[in-house]
Amino acid sequence: MKYATEVLDLMAAAPGRPWRMAELVRGASGARDLTRRERNAMRQAILRVLETLHEGGQVARIEHARNSLSYVWSDVRHGGIACAPDAARQCIHVVAPAADPPKCQSIAALLR
Repeated sequence: MKYATEVLDLMAAAPGRPWRMAELVRGASGARDLTRRERNAMRQAILRVLETLHEGGQVARIEHARNSLSYVWSDVRHGGIACAPDAARQCIHVVAPAADPPKCQSIAALLR
């Protein structure tokens, strides 16, 4: 998954801090100027990372308005164990159907 390590590094540096998408794009790009096409592609890739983390319970979404969200690293517990940023680097929990136990995929597999 593209930009997963950049997003995890940014959000782990300040747990509890609300991050807007523009801040995550700027941080992941190294604050370099991007064309509109590059920025949209990066935004979509970061959104996929955030959705996966949200489904796994590591990231909470805060909705400010209809089209305004912030993302916060959360201390949601899975199976009684708090998900720390370092644990998310090793494993992102992917939500499975209710009948199946949660699957665990390595970040290396998701980055491919």
